[in-house]
Amino acid sequence: MVKNGANLDITYSVPSLTTNSAYPLRIEFYIADALNQEGKTILGAVSYASPGTTLATVSAGAAVVGTKIVATATDANGNTSEFSLFATVASPA
Repeated sequence: MVKNGANLDITYSVPSLTTNSAYPLRIEFYIADALNQEGKTILGAVSYASPGTTLATVSAGAAVVGTKIVATATDANGNTSEFSLFATVASPA
């Protein structure tokens, strides 16, 4: 996850087969809470069409290098995952 100006470029995948989730999924990205376990401030959401690694770009909002980010996935039937493990915002290479 890289801060790119006013945006975050996030490479991610969701480990859920099409037999377990109704695609497409809505992926929501958040600045993590103080314990880095749940979302505190939403940054944005994207659609995830099928399993595999993909790139999302969302507004960085208040996220700076070092900020912890978490995500949830909600399938087309309204089932929402737990918060992901956190990822840390990095500077561009």
